Amino acid sequence: MFGEDARRFEEKMKSPRKVSKEERERRRKNYELVMKAATNFK
Repeated sequence: MFGEDARRFEEKMKSPRKVSKEERERRRKNYELVMKAATNFK
C-alpha cells in the first residue's frame, strides 16, 4: 500500500481494537468448529 491508505493502516496497527474476553472466547469456539468441519470434509 502507498500514500493515504498506508498511513491509515499504520495508524490502525498502532492502536488495535480492544476485544472483550467473551468475544475472544466466542471467536475461538467458532474457529475450532470451522477447523473441525474442514478436517472432517472429504
